[in-house]
Amino acid sequence: MDACLMLADTSFVDLVLGILKVGAALGFVIFVHELGHFAVAKMCGVQCDKFFVGFDIGGYKLSRKWGETEYGIGILPLGGYVRMLGQNDDPSKIAEQLKESEAAAQDIDESQTKEITGPGGEKYRVDRRSYMAKSVPQRMAIISAGVIMNIIFGFIFAVIAFSIGADYIPCVVGGVSPASPAYMANLEPGDEFLKLNDRQEPSFGHLRQDVMLGDRDQGVTCVVKKAATGDEVELQLKPAVVKGVGMQIGISPSATNTLFADDPVAKGSTAAAAEGFQGGDKIVEINGAPVETYRDLKVQLFANLGKPLDVMVERPSESAGSDAPVTEVVTVQPAKIRRLGVQVTMGDVTAVQPGSPADDAGIEPGDRITSINGRPVGPAEPGEASWDPSTLPNRLPQEEGELELVLQRGDQTINATITQSEGRWFESPNGPGAPFALSTVGLTYQVSTEVAATVEGATGAEPLRVGDIITSIVVAPPKGGESDLESTTINFSEDSPNWPFFFTLMQAAPLDSEIVLTVKRNDKPVELKQTLSEQDGVFYPNPGLNLKTLVLTRPAESFGQALSLASDRVWSDMTSVFRVLGKIGSDQVPVKNVSGPLGILSVAYKSAEAGWSQLLLFLVLLSVNLAVLNFLPIPVLDGGHMVFLAWEGLTGKPANERVVVALHTVGFLMLIGLMVFAFSNDIRNMFGGQSF
Repeated sequence: MDACLMLADTSFVDLVLGILKVGAALGFVIFVHELGHFAVAKMCGVQCDKFFVGFDIGGYKLSRKWGETEYGIGILPLGGYVRMLGQNDDPSKIAEQLKESEAAAQDIDESQTKEITGPGGEKYRVDRRSYMAKSVPQRMAIISAGVIMNIIFGFIFAVIAFSIGADYIPCVVGGVSPASPAYMANLEPGDEFLKLNDRQEPSFGHLRQDVMLGDRDQGVTCVVKKAATGDEVELQLKPAVVKGVGMQIGISPSATNTLFADDPVAKGSTAAAAEGFQGGDKIVEINGAPVETYRDLKVQLFANLGKPLDVMVERPSESAGSDAPVTEVVTVQPAKIRRLGVQVTMGDVTAVQPGSPADDAGIEPGDRITSINGRPVGPAEPGEASWDPSTLPNRLPQEEGELELVLQRGDQTINATITQSEGRWFESPNGPGAPFALSTVGLTYQVSTEVAATVEGATGAEPLRVGDIITSIVVAPPKGGESDLESTTINFSEDSPNWPFFFTLMQAAPLDSEIVLTVKRNDKPVELKQTLSEQDGVFYPNPGLNLKTLVLTRPAESFGQALSLASDRVWSDMTSVFRVLGKIGSDQVPVKNVSGPLGILSVAYKSAEAGWSQLLLFLVLLSVNLAVLNFLPIPVLDGGHMVFLAWEGLTGKPANERVVVALHTVGFLMLIGLMVFAFSNDIRNMFGGQSF
């Protein structure tokens, strides 16, 4: 009881500290922005009446006046503001600014005033220390100082982060999506990108950025070190457009052979039932075969598909003064495939991997596999053995000897004899639109969601029928249950052939999940509720091991290198903002990927949890984003002020107030619309589950 209470208290303290850390960090970024305005205004001789950290909402504040400026902390400690004489953030209030500056001039000696020109050419005598009395270049310096300070401090954050050692995900292949550009380039787990375009030793973040925001026709040029042979090969990878996701080449980052510290195994899995794993355990052997890398682990899990696993792990010794790790063997039962109770219709081959057994046998995209070793792929006569298209990748590797395939190519029947490759791994269709993959054969295929047969023993309020066409499925784990899976909606159509992705998702869903299907039956939509069940004799490779992502630390070897890495990071973050803005709404950057305040806070909290270096690098990104976005030529923003000041510099008088008001209104509505849209994205992504 006491231990549980201590754990709960520690978690609560960590949560509070994380929130405070995020609040202070975000507040500091905005504070630095305002500090830039304040410092340059003072240097230009502008009277600054207030400089506040936080906002004194309702007059609640702690403050003290030194000289002419009141310094204080507001009740809302996020950001800050500067109050200058005769200055207003609303550029449409030129008349009010002039009146305030003019009123101040009435109480001082005429030598302390200055004559300026109003929007209509009229003359005003204003306080020489007012914002309006300053020259256009001085006011431009004051306005631009905020974004300049954000860039300067972003650079400082980056230097500190790289000096203490910044964690990063190396550009090492962990998984390859079937039929993707990476799949067709024969990239494999463990392959390492040595060069990406002109960048040496790229991170996985660099790869993601160059793919999503780069030239879709040119793609990326890379040098890859092959894990299997150690050879270095040069590749040109042209990304594919994944509907609703953006540009992808089909690579996921590498994991390790070490279990997560907090959740080493998936809840409800056979690995959890074994009750022997501990957080941080390092897997070193499976059924007697050594495991040194994540690639080794994937190979052994696939090679032992359907067998009990004797997993040897290493963990630190509990004996005082002993540095040698101890080993323990945990026996894990194989994980049965989870199914919905239907067999869908087999589709065409979508890709053939170059140099694979399927390629050698002359199989082509568009062919349809109709039988393997004399058994039909799809429904069979009563008592006849057949292959279920959805479980074919899990069952076929257990077939011994050569495979005799019969395929349909248009009006032709094609026969192919294939010897399966050894030492392979399971290629999971872990993204929308990805097909099933026969990794030992080297081909991928799709299925349609037309129900070809029902499985004996399937349960549900109303059963599915042969001929039903599944158009959408909602997977809803039980509320308050042990699963971390979110409620997910998956839609199916010719443009969104998502059944393989749903099948993979099913393997992580609790058996008591609610499955709500919408099917087209006799051209009418029908809603059905089904439950999951386990299928005897068909198994999934991963029994529920939660593995740590491969993360390395890159400390700068010298201060000069820290400066170089920081410069590269700031420049990369700055240019990525422009590239994202130029592609929002296209198939490269779908609008649903735009994040608002909740998304930013979520990323900030995760960065704070990951350590100081990650939080600092997040602040680099945030500072640079704030600088770039705030300097866009949009009224209301600093960039809008700069446009109006540029007009004043060219014409010798402020812009016409009616024009300014109209442009200000348009800019304000644009920003409000963008904020509402981004916030609604946050609400949907964080609380509405996922939809594909």
